[in-house]
Amino acid sequence: MMLTKEYKKTLTAKAHQLKPVILIGAQGLTQAVHDEIEVQLQKHSLIKVKVHIRDKEIYKPMLSQIAEVHKACMVSTIGRTVVIYRESED
Repeated sequence: MMLTKEYKKTLTAKAHQLKPVILIGAQGLTQAVHDEIEVQLQKHSLIKVKVHIRDKEIYKPMLSQIAEVHKACMVSTIGRTVVIYRESED
């Protein structure tokens, strides 16, 4: 799914008020984390994820994996907080 630049700006503005609903720690992307991301995307379609992993060699592929597995788009990244969007099925 490709998002236009204008739509990404709109989503980023909407996400500004959100708090991270997923925290990824030292254990990385476990099945429980994937399950919770799926639940939150079904509920909200726009979520923030906080990643507490500093290693860029792990961090960047992790974001790609989240997008691929959940058929979602990375809207923006600020520090270690990532905004993820997936169109609702409704």
